[in-house]
Formats: sequence, structure tokens, C-alpha cells
Amino acid sequence: MSRVFLFSLLWASAAHAQLATAVGVVVDSVRGRPLVGATIVVSGAEAQGLSDSSGRFRIDSIPPGDHTMAVLHPWLDEMGFSLTTNKIAFAPGATMAVVLATPSAQTWIGRRCSDAERQDGTDAIVGHVLQLTSDDPATGALVHYSAVVIVAGKDVGFHHSTITRDAAASPSGDFIVCGVPTGALGTIRATKGRVSTGDMPVDLSNAALASVTLRLAPDDTLPTHAGVVTGRIVDDAGAPVPAARVTLRGGEQSTQATDNGTFTLRALPLGSQMLDIDKLGYPRTAAPVVVLGSQPAVVSIALTAKAVSAEGSLVGVGFVRRRDAGGGVFITADTITKRKARYLADLQPLLPGLMADPSSYGPMLRPTWSGMERCLLYLVDGLRYPSPARFNAEWPASAIVGVEYYQYGHIPKELADRYQIRDWFHCSMLAIWTVRSAGTN
Repeated sequence: MSRVFLFSLLWASAAHAQLATAVGVVVDSVRGRPLVGATIVVSGAEAQGLSDSSGRFRIDSIPPGDHTMAVLHPWLDEMGFSLTTNKIAFAPGATMAVVLATPSAQTWIGRRCSDAERQDGTDAIVGHVLQLTSDDPATGALVHYSAVVIVAGKDVGFHHSTITRDAAASPSGDFIVCGVPTGALGTIRATKGRVSTGDMPVDLSNAALASVTLRLAPDDTLPTHAGVVTGRIVDDAGAPVPAARVTLRGGEQSTQATDNGTFTLRALPLGSQMLDIDKLGYPRTAAPVVVLGSQPAVVSIALTAKAVSAEGSLVGVGFVRRRDAGGGVFITADTITKRKARYLADLQPLLPGLMADPSSYGPMLRPTWSGMERCLLYLVDGLRYPSPARFNAEWPASAIVGVEYYQYGHIPKELADRYQIRDWFHCSMLAIWTVRSAGTN
């Protein structure tokens, strides 16, 4: 080995020994877990790091000196976070331990929401309203949030209440909804002119801060939409699920999957929308989709079968859970049989606030008007039922396995969401479960 070559090896080894190393972890303080798949960049260094499943990373070959570290991740962009450290002094050959953490939800909310807004609720929702086919902002869009929350207090008692919050998207498309009650489950939509997205779910039950991106069609979109969604419905083993019902949330468009699980929905509004999938033996499943005007949106939806307890084998575990929580009247098939009911209205003595009226369709239930109720909503097998007059002919009492009755102000949010009850005021609800959906509500 020549002296020149040996000197080169010794020089390279000495130079490498002068380089520093960073080891650490990236923490998502909002959701209380590691931030997986984040890219960590060191200023002035060519090497980068990638956080693993535990949020840990390692970066070698960092030149000595002062460097900043930045974290890049799609979730940070979605939340509007910028995570960059101050300058860190890396000594030659040193290994620096670094913890990189996002602000906590409450810290971030405190920076963006006023004290007055936080008096109405300590949670918040951030997001972006973007154009339908690009990441450009949908300028001038308005955002509307709605949720049904439980109100309890010595002076007000215990009841459900609908809360709404409005916000305007900034010129860059960003928005923040402040003053959301803790743990709320609600929906959010964006509007501009005569176009609107669907009502997209926002879940704050496990975090104080949530994010959502809404895609909005151009405000000159014609009312007759040409949006198409095609897809396939499978079970958790990948096998097709035939005859599942696919419905546009908040709309009348609905179809049934074929024997190989495929479906097509046409004439849909453009932008961010929600599909609801109903199938006997499976819990109701929701699937977000962006409906485009130029080409069909393609989705794949997996359903997971739900084990049903013996008690819930007919009425379903949801019925049992809501009955145990109270707040309504619950009637099972045994009671219907014992009362020898022929029509649903024959159960009227068990339903306070309702009376039975004769009609050409058989006896019909309606509010007595002596209380707050001014209308009666029908939910049949978890779906909005628009024509109560047809109910007696389609569903005699012998085909009913369970009835839930809620007076105004006491309708559970999970049932209100299925009916899109936001647009109905002073209504009571009958949630009726038939042999068609036994065990799945």
C-alpha cells in the first residue's frame, strides 16, 4: 500500500470522526403518540432521518457547528404546524439526543382562539378548503360546523342541544373553528355561492384538536351535477359483499351493490361527500369521497362484521346500549306480541306525547301538540323514512323487532346524524327496527 493511499485513508477516517450524530424521537403532542414517517432535516447537512414506528430516528454525518432541525410530515401541513428547533451546537464527534414535539392541542388552541371563544368550548377544528381538482385555495368559502351535545346542569337539567359554529376560510384556504365543546361529535361543511360540500364527520372524542380538508366545486357549478362514484365493497377478508346499500349522506341517491360487490352512484354533487353503507350483519360504515366532474371517483370500502350478543340478537347491541343509557321509550318484539299489536299505532299507550289518528292507511301516530313536539320523524332500519303513510302496509307490527321513541331534545346524536336532524326543529323520533335488520342496529 502506498504512503499516499494510506494517508488518504487516515485522513478520511479522521474527517469522519469529526462528524456528529443526532438520535431522538418525534412526538405528536396533540394525539399523544409518536409521529411516524416524519422526515427530519438538519440545516447544512446532506443526511436526513426518517422516524420509525416508535417515532425514533438517527442522523449521521452532521458537520460540526450550529444547526437547526426541522420536521416535515403531511399531518403537520394539514394542522398548520411548523416544527423547527432553535440552533443546536453539534460538537465534533458528538452524539446529540433530541426530542422534537409539536405543541399540545391546548397550547396551539390558546394561540389561535380568543378567551371569549374558548368560554363556549375548549376544543377546536382546523382545516383547509381547497379547489376541486387542485391544491389551490377556494377563496371566499364559508365553513359551518354543527353538533349535538349533552347539556347537564342543576338549572337546565339533562338534555341534548344542537350547537353551531361558523368560520370563514382565509385567502390561503385555511380556517379554524373555535369554541367547540369538549368531546363533541359533529359534522362540518364548506359553502360558496350555491355549491356546498357534504356534511363531513369530525370526531373530537379522543383529541381536543381535529383537522379536516374540504374539496369544494367551483361556485358556477350547475345544480344538475354529473358526479359519478364507482367502487367495490368487500369484507375484512377481501371477499365481495353483495347487496349492500350505498347512499349519499344527505341526499336521495342510493344504489345496491351487485353480486361481486361493485356499485355505481350517479348524478352526485361535486366535492367532498360522504357515503353510508348498510348491510345486514355489518355495522353501518361511512366512507368519505371526493366527487369529481371530469372522471368517476373510485373507492374501495371494507366492512367488518360485528359480533352480536345474545341479548342483542334481535334488536341489536346498539338498541341495548341506548336502552341502558335511558332517555327514551324502548319496546321489544315480546311486548309487541303480548299486546297483540297489528299496527305500530297500537303501541300508542306506551308512547307519551303521541296519539293515534284513523286514516285510510290504518291508524297513524302523530304528536298531541300539547308539548314541544310539532312533528314526528321516522327512522326505519337506520335509514330516513320519508313516507309514514306507507308504513302500515310495508311493516305490520309482526315484522317489527324493536321500537325506540325519543321526545324532542332527547334524540341520541347517533340517530340524529342518520336522519340529518339539523334541519328539523321540535320533532320527536321513532327509530323502528324490523326483521330486515335484526341484530345490526
